[in-house]
Amino acid sequence: MAPPPFTIDYYAVLEVPQTADDATIKSAYRRLARLKHPDKNENSPQATVEFQILQAAYATLSDTSQRRRFDRQYLAAARPKKCPNARWHFASSQNYFASTQNYFTHEEPQAKPRHVRPPPQTDKSRAYGAKSDQLDREIQHMEATKRKLQGDHFETIRKINRKESTLRRLQVEDDQDAQEDALRELFSGYSLLPELSAEEIEARNRRASGRRTGRIVLETALRKCESDLDAIESRLNIISAKIQEKNVKRDVLNRRKEEARLVEKEAKRAAEEARRVAEARLAAKEVVRAERERRERIRQDLEERKARVEQIRRARQDLENRRREQQEKNAERDWATGRPQTSYRDVSVLSRLTGIESRLQALEGEGGDGTELDLPSKDPTQGNRGPVRSTIPDLHTASAQKMLHCWPRIRLNLTLPGVISTTFLRESDAADPWLLETATSSHDAPQIFLWQVADAMDHFYAMSYTDLPLFVSELFDLCKPLSHSSIMRSFTPESPSPNTGSPHSAPIDFERLSIPQLLLLSLAKTQLADDMVTDNSSARSVPAHAFTIVLQKQWVLLSQPDEERVPLVLMTAYCLVYFWARPFHALGLLQAIDPAIKGYSLKHLGHE
Repeated sequence: MAPPPFTIDYYAVLEVPQTADDATIKSAYRRLARLKHPDKNENSPQATVEFQILQAAYATLSDTSQRRRFDRQYLAAARPKKCPNARWHFASSQNYFASTQNYFTHEEPQAKPRHVRPPPQTDKSRAYGAKSDQLDREIQHMEATKRKLQGDHFETIRKINRKESTLRRLQVEDDQDAQEDALRELFSGYSLLPELSAEEIEARNRRASGRRTGRIVLETALRKCESDLDAIESRLNIISAKIQEKNVKRDVLNRRKEEARLVEKEAKRAAEEARRVAEARLAAKEVVRAERERRERIRQDLEERKARVEQIRRARQDLENRRREQQEKNAERDWATGRPQTSYRDVSVLSRLTGIESRLQALEGEGGDGTELDLPSKDPTQGNRGPVRSTIPDLHTASAQKMLHCWPRIRLNLTLPGVISTTFLRESDAADPWLLETATSSHDAPQIFLWQVADAMDHFYAMSYTDLPLFVSELFDLCKPLSHSSIMRSFTPESPSPNTGSPHSAPIDFERLSIPQLLLLSLAKTQLADDMVTDNSSARSVPAHAFTIVLQKQWVLLSQPDEERVPLVLMTAYCLVYFWARPFHALGLLQAIDPAIKGYSLKHLGHE
């Protein structure tokens, strides 16, 4: 009885190539047996069937004769006819086995990426790349040889199959003749079969002799084909091993090439970073040198200016002494002669004296402008309020700071009664130095209690409110947070002080106050300090500190609606002009809210 035909690819079941040796097949079977054993796959309904097929595959491929028969029958039947540009492949007939390709597969070349710029190569990476390219060429040559051997292997298997088919046909004919002879001998006396003639017997013997001769020839050719098949398989195993070895070497070279490229890239990055650091250091040194030279020039200019002022002062003193001596001599002469004579007969001396005095005043004003702000204040009323700012603070904008330096040279037409425009700004700075000081911390801030704030607010709304200009009163009416009830409600204590138990004895934290509270506190304390007979510096420090915080919190108003933002900014500008003599700061605030004022006006005109 002939064995059943093979319907499953046992190489795919064991996950090994056709050229695998017995050790590889055995190790693959052990690995898959542990994974596919039914005891470990109780939830899989196909676990038992898969394990039985795995055992059948191992039993077939581990036996040399059965493996050869499997190669001849299944693989030859599964291989399609050769056609141009065809891919050789075969797949398992079971749904639960993944399709795979046999070793006849002609792998399609992978598409090369287009428009891909290769990474920059260094000496080491180029050397590794050259070796890798050489290995690629060798692997391609071996792959071509392997494909040729695979084609020869297939043709040899097909020849073996044809010869075995012919042998089976000859054997069937011999069996038929033998069966017919046996029947004739068994039923020779009773058979109705006709006797064979001499010619038929001779022809039959001739066919039998031809079959024996053909069987001998076919068996010899079959043994030769099997020998050729073994040689081809041996060469395939050798060349496959070499290809695998070359692939491993190529992977190692590619990895080393990438490592060399990364090392060179890191070295270049470190060199570039070092270059940038060196350039930054040189630039910093250049900036420091330029700043040192600038300060040295300023110091020299100040020293030269002081020397000129001192020289002019001495010249003026000498002129005064000479003029006094001349007056005394003239007086003695007039008294001695009895003739009244003026001491100012020499017109040239008087004109020179007038010119020198005017020049001296100009130089003194220039020197005072350049040195006054760079020296610390010696005002004894400041007490221990900390160091005085050496430069004008940036209260609003850089342009305002620039203009502060130029104020003594600017002529303003002010409408305030009793104000001299040429000296107004300088006198304001001298009288109110608070905004020129550094911002005090929370520990050095002036301390004021709630009852003092309440008294100042009552005094302001009762007495000083009516003295304000009309447009300021309109601002109080337009802005709800500036109203009397809203301000007094905002200063109402919610809980008593933990130290004294009295809510009105709690100290005020300036940083937690809102802009309306700070503005009203500054106005109230300023008016109260002006109404006081004595000059209390601590009383004047409270409005200065409150208004400084108002200037620092101007950015908070950017998120407020125009109905609240415009009145508060206008009130701040009013305080800058009338209380702190800072018109250019006020101008900067007004320019910033000019669009809001126009929109606010148009909105109210539309409502009307």
